[in-house]
Amino acid sequence: MLTVVAVLLFGAAAAITGRDALLAEHGRGTLFSDPLRGAIGILTLSHQIGYFNILPLYVIFMVATPALFVLGLRDRWKMLTASIGMYAIARVSGLNLPSWPDGGVWYFNPMSWQLMFALGMFCGFGAQQGGISKYRAVYWSAHTFTLAAAVIVSNAFGLMPGLVDAAGQYLDWDKTQLGTIRILDFTALAYVIYCSRMTARLKALTIYPAASLLGRHALPVYCIGSVLSAVGQIMTETFPASPLFDVLLIGMSLKVLHEFALLMERRMVGGLTVSVHIS
Repeated sequence: MLTVVAVLLFGAAAAITGRDALLAEHGRGTLFSDPLRGAIGILTLSHQIGYFNILPLYVIFMVATPALFVLGLRDRWKMLTASIGMYAIARVSGLNLPSWPDGGVWYFNPMSWQLMFALGMFCGFGAQQGGISKYRAVYWSAHTFTLAAAVIVSNAFGLMPGLVDAAGQYLDWDKTQLGTIRILDFTALAYVIYCSRMTARLKALTIYPAASLLGRHALPVYCIGSVLSAVGQIMTETFPASPLFDVLLIGMSLKVLHEFALLMERRMVGGLTVSVHIS
């Protein structure tokens, strides 16, 4: 449904503005050039348009979750070892799911990205079994790695243009195959946040309740955010670029997401109240 909404938005924008490029990018053109095959491809998850290709990956993870839970509850280390083994096979052999009807493979390779999902479950099991231990050397190494990554991806905060492109020639950070540098970057950042107890400190900020609200309804907020991102892409490609316009667009989108999360919260609380009364 998200894909259909996005394609309709881009199709309407192309018809109104005359910008055919809005249809040609990120796999959107297939639904207009070959509607039947494109629709079948979307329904079977084998055709994914750009910026809406994460949820099919999520569906695959949900299918695999029961098996991971069974293995993880018995021995979380065996679960992680099995996941690492599948990741290694995918990286060495290039194993991936095929895309259709456009050809090629999935942008996010499920055989590789399952490792990130399994890592989250591994840490969850660990937290239930006494928490994640803090080792001073590991903590400060993760700190250093995170700061170095921030410098690289920001081109030294704009002071060294081209730094991220130069580094990319030597670092394994391919997004489709989940490069090892991405795994290290995410785990290092997560370890720093967890061990520094940063979340406990952030709870004192006035913005924390709003952020927490969005987190409690992460999936529906993500869905609405995806539609808003499509609207944002259309507007930024249609109107002249302006930093002020970007700030206003992001600010208004955040407001919409917050109001939507509030609505979801009221519905959830209302449902719980009805359930209690019935009981």
